Amino acid sequence: IDLAMKKSFDGGKTWSKLEVIRDFPEKEAACDPSMVVDRQTGTIWLAYDYTVPEFQGEHRRIVRIHLIKSDDEGITWSTPIELCYLTKEKNFFLQNAPGVGLCTEEAIIFPMYAVAGTVGSFQNQRPMYEFEKTVLVYSKDHGKTWLLSNGVGDYNPEPQIVTLKG
Repeated sequence: IDLAMKKSFDGGKTWSKLEVIRDFPEKEAACDPSMVVDRQTGTIWLAYDYTVPEFQGEHRRIVRIHLIKSDDEGITWSTPIELCYLTKEKNFFLQNAPGVGLCTEEAIIFPMYAVAGTVGSFQNQRPMYEFEKTVLVYSKDHGKTWLLSNGVGDYNPEPQIVTLKG
């Protein structure tokens, strides 16, 4: 599964040809993408799950969060930033929530979920999760550094984030 996009310059009436953003070999994949535009810099941020189907002979997939950015409206994209350091020495890993992120005056925010246990199987077994909580990956410095919030909720797959007026 590769990452691809189309662009519209007329409010969605017409679309460009399909462009591949990330082309992965064999069974490696990019899954669950979400985008957000930094309103102050114009940078487009794209988060996705980078998955490796099998790790050292184990029948499970490995999921890593990648972030890429474009400073020229999607013409070119950066090399991936891997966010494994956010979960180093923790008992869970992150999965991205597909959809959109959020840009506020204070931060760029991506909703994700923290998962412990087995993710997927090539033996047609259902995944078993020890816990799954919603977390936020966010940057307060326009993507120079990324932070991880505390988890909330129980079993919240594919969370979304919105701004409420009030």
